[in-house]
Amino acid sequence: MLTTTLIVAMLAVNALAAEYDGKSEKSEKSEEVPEIGPEYYDEVYTTSANGKVWAVTAQHGETDWSEPQELASDLYAPQGVTVCNNAKDQWGRWAKAYVADAGDAEHPGQVVEYDIVRSAQEPGKIQLDNAKVVYGGGEMPAANSTEVAAAPTDVVCHDSGIFIADANKGQVQWKSEGNLKKDEEGAAWIPAKCENAVAKVDAAAVAGSWLYWAVQNEDAEKSNGIYRQKVSGDAAECEEEDACKGADGTDYPYNCDKGDEIEFFVQEEQGAYGVAVHNEKVLFTTGAGKVWSAGEFSEKDVAPTVEEWAEGYDEATAVYSAGDRGLLVADEDALYVTKGGDKKNKLADVSACSGVNYYEGLAWHGEEAEGDSASAVALAAGALVAAAAAFF
Repeated sequence: MLTTTLIVAMLAVNALAAEYDGKSEKSEKSEEVPEIGPEYYDEVYTTSANGKVWAVTAQHGETDWSEPQELASDLYAPQGVTVCNNAKDQWGRWAKAYVADAGDAEHPGQVVEYDIVRSAQEPGKIQLDNAKVVYGGGEMPAANSTEVAAAPTDVVCHDSGIFIADANKGQVQWKSEGNLKKDEEGAAWIPAKCENAVAKVDAAAVAGSWLYWAVQNEDAEKSNGIYRQKVSGDAAECEEEDACKGADGTDYPYNCDKGDEIEFFVQEEQGAYGVAVHNEKVLFTTGAGKVWSAGEFSEKDVAPTVEEWAEGYDEATAVYSAGDRGLLVADEDALYVTKGGDKKNKLADVSACSGVNYYEGLAWHGEEAEGDSASAVALAAGALVAAAAAFF
């Protein structure tokens, strides 16, 4: 009797296994699209000051990066790029990109909005479509005009809107999601009357409740460095009695201390070119060979100790956190990723590399899921045999 029951149990196990193998074989034969879709790819966007936007992609967590994909080639001097969450595609991926184009002697700068188009047939392949100017552009001001042409140097997504750093106008502008959808003008978040605290702003970053920005102004070296302001509050006012501007014949901002509406976080007389928050640390570049660390982004006090964080570059400018992958660094003619020190990995050769942004993919669990199904069959087999033995 026991032998008969065990034989029946084993036949049931074999039937389950055969059913699993049959389903697995059928799914393999009927598969028409790649199992690894666009949502499982990490994306790095970078700009080149010679007018182009590029991207490289790799499956999440892998280091086999694609060849550089040219996404746009008709800009003047793009300096910054961001991916934003004010639209999503069929995979739930953020589907808007914004590029800060500083312009040139004949063309005013502009911020251009694009739709990000990801290929289902070739996961990891990206295109930018439906270009639309959302800031600046148009004609250059007349020679006798007091109007200042736009020259955006960076753009940052925040709360479905964008912060725009404009070096010529000496301001950081905010355009909400509503402004963008309705083609409305934004408002100066850090206005030009904040003077040396925002004049020649070169880059910006948002971390937690803070907006950080980098200033490199040859005419006001003592005002160069990293500033910050609470994005959870109101736009800066910089009224005359407490403005961050030169006083007593100097160009050092006053009333930009801890607790003021604008805080002068780190002074760097060489000028700060790029700023990012990575692993809780505020990191910045000076356009030379190193990346510097300036304490925690949630630092309560200003003027933290500045320390060397990474080295070995020619002219490091823009930086951006790629999470566990490390810090992305735009160097003179290449794009790198580093976890600090003198070690770095090149992602792509990019002439006049000027800006960088990262959008993380999802971890792919396809193989694990298949293993789980096989495990389920094994567990079912064990349970049947155990049940037969327990019965007797």
